[in-house]
Amino acid sequence: MAEFDITVVIPTFKAEKTISDSLKSVLRQTGASVEIIVVDGASPDATVSIAKSFASPNLVIISERDKGIYDAINKGILRARGALIGILGADDTYMPETLSTVKKNMSGGAEIVSGLTLIDGVLRADEAYGPAALISGIPFGHNAMFASRDAYQTVGLYDLSYRICADANWVHRAIKSNILCTKIEKVFVEFGIEGTSSTNPEEIMAESYKVIQSNFSFLSTEEAKSLLYSVRNWGFKEESRKIYYKYFDKSPLFASSLKEAFPEFDKESDVFLKNKIADKFRRLLSFSKRI
Repeated sequence: MAEFDITVVIPTFKAEKTISDSLKSVLRQTGASVEIIVVDGASPDATVSIAKSFASPNLVIISERDKGIYDAINKGILRARGALIGILGADDTYMPETLSTVKKNMSGGAEIVSGLTLIDGVLRADEAYGPAALISGIPFGHNAMFASRDAYQTVGLYDLSYRICADANWVHRAIKSNILCTKIEKVFVEFGIEGTSSTNPEEIMAESYKVIQSNFSFLSTEEAKSLLYSVRNWGFKEESRKIYYKYFDKSPLFASSLKEAFPEFDKESDVFLKNKIADKFRRLLSFSKRI
C-alpha cells in the first residue's frame, strides 16, 4: 500500500533562483498527503542547500550526477512511495488545490489525470488524449500530468534516447497501452520559461518527428514533419492526405490516428474504398470476358 497519496518529483540542475517557489507551491497544497523528491544533478550552485532549508519530513533530496532531466525523473519515480506521481519542473509552480483535485478525480479506472497549464500567463492549447496525439506531440502539459505507479509499471520509465521529448514518447506509449486518462478543466501548473524544452525549438521539432516515427516506423522524417505541421494547422494538409492514402492499409492504428485528427479523411476514405473495390471488380470482370 502506498505511503502517500501523491509523490511530486522535481528534477533540478542549477535552479537556485527558482527551486524555492516550486517547493513552496507544493508544500502549500492541502487535501492530500504528499512526498516530495528533489533529484538534483550535482548542481554547483546553492540549489541543494536551498532545498534542504525547507526541512520538511516528507522531503527527500538526492544530489548526484545524472544523464539529463529524464534520468533524474526516472530516479525519482523509482524512489516514489505515493500512489500517484507528478513531475514538477524546478521553475514551475502548482496552483492552489491542484493536488486535492487530482486525488478526488483519480477514479473510474483512469490511471492518468491531467489538467491545464499556464505558459507566461496564457493557457496552453491542449489536444485530445487519444490516437490523434500519436502524430502530434504531448497532448497536455507534462507537469500538469499525474500518473499512477501502476501506469509507470505498465508503460515503463522515460526513454533516455530523447533529451527533450521523452515526455511525449511516454504519453504516446501510454495511449498505445490503453491507459485511461481523466482530463480536468482546471489550471494545475504555471510553466516556467527557463527549462530545456522551452529554449531549444529546433531540437524539439527534430525529436518530435522521431517520436512520431517511433509510433509508425514506416514514415520518413519528411512525412512525420508533414503530419505534425498539418495537425497543428501550420500547413501541409494536402501532403497529409497523400500520406494517409499511401499507408491506408499499412496500419489500423495509423488510419485511426489520422481519422481522429482529420475527420474529413474518414468520409473521404469511404469513397476511396468504394472506388477501389469497384475498380478491382471492373478489372476482374474484364479479365473473365477475355477468358
